[in-house]
Amino acid sequence: MSKGLMAEIVKNDNKHKKILVLCFLCLGVYVYLYANVNVNLEKIGHIHRSALRQLSHVLHRREDGNNTVAASRRSEFKGADVPGPSSTLQEWDASRRLLTVFTSWSKSGTTALLRNNTALNWRKLWPCLYPVLFTNDTELARNVQKHGWDSLPILHTEVNMPVLKHMYLTAMKLYWSPLYAFVNGDILFTQSLVETLMKILQSELYNRSAVLVVGRRTNLINVTRMLATNEVDLTREAIKRGELFTPWGIDYFITSRSFPWGDMPDMVIGRIAYDNFLVVEAKKRNVTTIDATKTVLAVHQTMTKGSEYKSHSQPHNSDFNLKLLAKIYKKINYAAGTTNGARYFTKYDYKSEVSIVRR
Repeated sequence: MSKGLMAEIVKNDNKHKKILVLCFLCLGVYVYLYANVNVNLEKIGHIHRSALRQLSHVLHRREDGNNTVAASRRSEFKGADVPGPSSTLQEWDASRRLLTVFTSWSKSGTTALLRNNTALNWRKLWPCLYPVLFTNDTELARNVQKHGWDSLPILHTEVNMPVLKHMYLTAMKLYWSPLYAFVNGDILFTQSLVETLMKILQSELYNRSAVLVVGRRTNLINVTRMLATNEVDLTREAIKRGELFTPWGIDYFITSRSFPWGDMPDMVIGRIAYDNFLVVEAKKRNVTTIDATKTVLAVHQTMTKGSEYKSHSQPHNSDFNLKLLAKIYKKINYAAGTTNGARYFTKYDYKSEVSIVRR
């Protein structure tokens, strides 16, 4: 063997040794950092999955910076290319609409920052979520349309507040999706919602009966626009300084199309009692009730300490729903209507995947 060839072999061998040493150094650093993380591993996994899914959505999302594109998007969702009732669950993926989500707010009850945070946050979950605002205010309607939302007029009211069941009936008439939800307008979500909904839609529970999904919110003060639009940071801040709200207060109600909304009383949003009543009534009607608290991060934009119970202190007809339900049902066990009263709950299994468990 020539000296030149021998030198080349030694040179390559040394290069391989250096690469091997660097690999072990990197592995050592990773093990050290991983062992010293004090955050719950389940939450780390959630942040990691959320970041990857968000990146996927960013890469595939079309920009809608002008009204023409926004109008085209809304038209597309109403068009024939949207999967209809005959579509199978296997055809649904992260590029299809899973949920028609709607809310309503007024200028007097919310700040511009809060409304814009919600508009931007929900839009980032497009196309899985399709957002709609019920309002009779033309300025509010224009503002959300700029973000790709639809806006619909409020046609049914009591005590100057929207009647909840008619919001669902209108949404189901105008849009097709497997699930529909009213959500309070100050709630922000992450991809954890999409993960959970996908699991529910793929389960036998969804095929077997109507479904009602509820969950507790996490109160978080000082939510900036940057925080509302970056779900990794939002998740981190919610874990760090957020406070999980009482199981009595429910801020989102996700139902299948077969939920008996037509039989519900004319309860209004923004007033107490309707949330707990819905859980109680759903169980009476053998609707599958699911508590998604452990897998869905629902961040409440808390403006100031003490504002968490806003609906309990409304000066105008705050007990409207209570009086209405008392006339119809006489006595209701509201304690059975908390999130803890749901017959099923979701959680992360040992593979960090969403699972549904019976209580």
